[in-house]
Order: sequence, then C-alpha cells, then structure tokens
Amino acid sequence: MFKVNNIGCWFFFIGCFTAYAQSGQIVGKVIDSNTQEALPFANIFINQTTLGTAADEAGNFVLNEVPEGLNEVVVSFVGYQSYQTKIQIIVRKSDST
Repeated sequence: MFKVNNIGCWFFFIGCFTAYAQSGQIVGKVIDSNTQEALPFANIFINQTTLGTAADEAGNFVLNEVPEGLNEVVVSFVGYQSYQTKIQIIVRKSDST
C-alpha cells in the first residue's frame, strides 16, 4: 500500500515597510506534518505567478515581493503530497508624509 507523506507549513507574515510598497513578505518553515522534522530545500511558490523560492537546510524560507491580496501558496517536496493554502497579504500604509 502506498503511503502518502504530508507537508505541514508554519507561516509568519510580515507586511510592507513603506507607504509606497504594494507587496509583502511571507516567512515560514516547511515541516513533515507527522514527524515535525524540517524538509530542507522544499519548493515554495505563489500559484499563477513567477514568484518562488526554496527552503534552506533547516526548512526555513522567505518569499519577498508577494502581491497584496489573496494568494495561493504551494509547497512541494519530492516524495510528498503538495500542500496548498491561501494567504491574505495586507499592506500596512505608513502615516508619514
């Protein structure tokens, strides 16, 4: 019988830093949902865009220039079922002039 491995993903969201930016940043860690072990060099990308990155050897990743709004994040790793989730990026506007 074929065993399906599942990917878990912890996400931390960081908004924009300037009033003129129209994008955000996603920071996270890719882990095995059963063992909680990091999945090094997993692929992370925003569906229907050219944005993507790879996790480091500890499973950590940073995805920059993520467009404001609802985005579908896809995480893939060889031997695992892909993980998909929707993330809302909200850009914080600065009050400085």
